[in-house]
Amino acid sequence: MLILLQYITNPTNKHIMKKLTCLILFLSFLSFSCISENKILKTEIEKQQIENFDLAKNLNGLNWIWSVDSTCPNAGTSYFRKVFNFTPNIKRAEIYLTSDNENSVFFNGGFIGSNGEWKVTSSYEIKLLPIHETQGGVKINNILAIQVVNEGSEPGAAGLIGKLILQDKDGIIFEYPIDKTFKCSGAYADALYWKKRNFDDSKWNNAFEIAPYGTSPWGMFDLANTPASLFPEFIVPGHQKEMDLLRDMFVLHYPVPVLGTFNMQWVTESTLWPAIKPIKNNPKIVSYKDAISSRELSDEGYVSCHQHRGLGLPDGWPFPTWWQSKGIGFHFAKDSIYNTPRTLNTEGWKIKNAETTGLDEEYGWQIKLTAPNATIQSPPISVQEIVAPYIRFEWTWRDDAKVMNSINREAGASRNVARTSTSAISHAKAWTPTKPYLEWTSVLHTNYDSKRRIYFKPIQSTDGLVFTVIPLHENSYWNPEDTLTGIRINFGNTKPATVNIHAIFTAVDTRHNVNNSLYLQACDSFINWTDDKDFLTNNIHKMRKALAYAINEFQVESNKCIFTPWIGHDGRSGLLIDKNGKKTVRYGVGIGNGYWDIMPYGGKDAIATIYLYDAINKMANLETQIAKHPEWKIQNNSDGLSPAYLKRLAREIKIN
Repeated sequence: MLILLQYITNPTNKHIMKKLTCLILFLSFLSFSCISENKILKTEIEKQQIENFDLAKNLNGLNWIWSVDSTCPNAGTSYFRKVFNFTPNIKRAEIYLTSDNENSVFFNGGFIGSNGEWKVTSSYEIKLLPIHETQGGVKINNILAIQVVNEGSEPGAAGLIGKLILQDKDGIIFEYPIDKTFKCSGAYADALYWKKRNFDDSKWNNAFEIAPYGTSPWGMFDLANTPASLFPEFIVPGHQKEMDLLRDMFVLHYPVPVLGTFNMQWVTESTLWPAIKPIKNNPKIVSYKDAISSRELSDEGYVSCHQHRGLGLPDGWPFPTWWQSKGIGFHFAKDSIYNTPRTLNTEGWKIKNAETTGLDEEYGWQIKLTAPNATIQSPPISVQEIVAPYIRFEWTWRDDAKVMNSINREAGASRNVARTSTSAISHAKAWTPTKPYLEWTSVLHTNYDSKRRIYFKPIQSTDGLVFTVIPLHENSYWNPEDTLTGIRINFGNTKPATVNIHAIFTAVDTRHNVNNSLYLQACDSFINWTDDKDFLTNNIHKMRKALAYAINEFQVESNKCIFTPWIGHDGRSGLLIDKNGKKTVRYGVGIGNGYWDIMPYGGKDAIATIYLYDAINKMANLETQIAKHPEWKIQNNSDGLSPAYLKRLAREIKIN
């Protein structure tokens, strides 16, 4: 060092000293720049990791869970818990969840937070215990415990949804959903020990996954992954204020779920379009795909309304109810939706080959069928047949215990290794009712006989509560000018059984003639926005069936428009006004169509025809693309509804 100093201070070496000084300054600057850039880079990486962690705070792709397999269970408290072993080197961890209704969250035995508003998600930071940490030689696990209260005195929506989000030192995110792997109990849990690690939950059941996020009854409400900063902007120079208001409106409407069939086309078309930042399991796509794919079609092809339980046809709109249409009803079990007065006794009813064993609000009228062909007969009634084209029969069936024991013994005796005798299975099926039917009397036909008889489908013990619709109008003796005076049901049983009757009531036709068109339009919108070939492959059969039903049921080929043949849907008003302004209600006539509840439409229905015209054109274009793309491996339509036929039919509808 001394030699180097002497060398530098020597006057003859001044030029070398200048160069060395410059080199030292350059290296110092370079070092400082590298340190600064590293700090900036580290800051940017940390910022990105935080952003990624925040983006993980969403409910996309998760399922609501509960302690019973129902989205509308009885009120009460349920308890959920699960033990976790986490990856080491975790630097950030949070629990992200919500529940319907109030929750209290515990982690490793300690209370960390609570929330009583299901539309608001909560996020709680947690401190993990490393997987290798031990206490007294025993490995310590992390335990998450959640208590959820379903408030109220009546059954209501209840559920828990969320996840644990972890991020390690490299920024990798790990997600642990609150799912069916959680242990749960709907019974009282020890206030002190159930949330501890060493609590024995071996007798608890696994939770039930009751509904995907985004579906009914909760819909979409978590906007964590669709903030305004990610939503498309509307730019019109000089009108930014108005454009911001328009954008805010779309942001507010974006979470709206597909509920019933009535809104599926409008919601799909108006809320799937935003070019939101790509995210895993986009909730809009996931929920809409599930909702549209789950539409129920009748055997003939009619698309169900998918509404809450009503008092019209089960696959129709919930109303008009029987009392709104001047019909009649007997509700032996409690109706919690409409609070319909219960029928508290069976006075006036006649039963044969059967006996009453109970009558309560939960199970209704309980009848033991003691001999073959047991019957029940109503007291005298007086209902115009125009408001009774259908009888709705809500009932359950349970085979007699002695008979079932005999069946089980026969099946057991016939079993070898892993095979049950087919004769025993056939024998079991023989105990179910074979040909149940309903007969009725009227003012014009005063006696029960086979001429006014409608057979209906038998049910079995495993079917649960069934809403059977019995179409009186399909019998040639049904007369809209006649008056119904009595009904009699023969259960067609061959052996003893127990029947619980929840309700029997008249029903008008509450179906809507636009359902199939709305369903097809929604399918087309979903396919266009998502380019989801799996959806197309899995739903094309239903789509074709729905279209064929609409064309055939509404006689489109012959009328070149929709003609609604259903009772009460002929387009006439249900209200007559005489020259003096006096109003007379014509019950059973003028039933709403197209979800315009006070407007009859029907008959040769212009607005329904417009919907179908659009659906036919969309299906024609879709079938054309299917034919052009054999690699999609979708079979061409073999039901006569070729693209050429559909395009021709659409042209003729437009000309007409």
